[in-house]
Amino acid sequence: METKKIPVYVHSAAYAHEYDELDQYNRSLRADVNCKLAIERAIRENYDGMHLKEDAAKAVVEEYGAERVAFILADTVCYKDWDGRFSQDTKSWAKDIMAIADADSADADIRLRNVVISHPAVLNGFIGLARKEFTRAKEEKNQEILKAFLESGKDSYAILQLKQTEETAQECFMNYKWLRNHGKEPQMEHYDVVYMGRLYSGTGLEDLFVQFNLYRPDDFTGHSLSVSDIMALKQDGVVSCYYVDSVGFCKLPDFHPENYLKNAEMLLEDDLSMVDGVINNGPKNPEKERPSALEKLKNKQESIPSAKPVTHRKERGLE
Repeated sequence: METKKIPVYVHSAAYAHEYDELDQYNRSLRADVNCKLAIERAIRENYDGMHLKEDAAKAVVEEYGAERVAFILADTVCYKDWDGRFSQDTKSWAKDIMAIADADSADADIRLRNVVISHPAVLNGFIGLARKEFTRAKEEKNQEILKAFLESGKDSYAILQLKQTEETAQECFMNYKWLRNHGKEPQMEHYDVVYMGRLYSGTGLEDLFVQFNLYRPDDFTGHSLSVSDIMALKQDGVVSCYYVDSVGFCKLPDFHPENYLKNAEMLLEDDLSMVDGVINNGPKNPEKERPSALEKLKNKQESIPSAKPVTHRKERGLE
């Protein structure tokens, strides 16, 4: 299995033994240790004594996945919470990550083994770079899931949940009436697309709500479906979106995920003629560069037959 696809296991060995999950525990443990060593190596190779390279965290996040790298870094900061060389922002982020992971039940000796050995000030800078990579990776995953949903040839559904940002903090778990009273409407850029699946005949919004509260799929990483979440349904090729309200669901006729995907690609695509659902896939003919206006003028000039020069006027060459 690809390293980044190995699930992060945060429970103790005793828990894994009790629930017959020792295999998952051991695979995750090996990946954790290797990830920790990779972080230390990335810092050594990308720190010049004064600065870290801007892409210092990129390779580690790509190899081990954002979730595992975040877990190892957050665990390290929480273990060294007393160290003032970690910024308050970094410490708050780390506590949030560990709270989401519910890692308090993990073995203390295992968590100690995962602590990254590096100068705290340098590690604090590396964490800042890694968090940028996490945001980028998450956005790419959002677009990947959304693209799969929109291009599915069968009836499908998608689950959207609010991003955890200061901008969305007030909207989280608030009903639709509250939004309207505050002059707000759900905005696609405020949401992560956390899951998509096949919508079978006879399955409705209420069925999905129950499923994602009581019988969540193993690969679902979001929280239980709740107020402020959005469910998107694709039926017979038509997409419709519904806000999960305090009671029932509110249809959102002006909420269009397909427009967001196109706009996101336009922001990242090098060649706007390649807006096709694949992010930054380069120009159609990379080996053929478009000639500049100066080159066109030179070529045109070279194609004109030479005329007898005028002796009293110097010819100005193109520089």
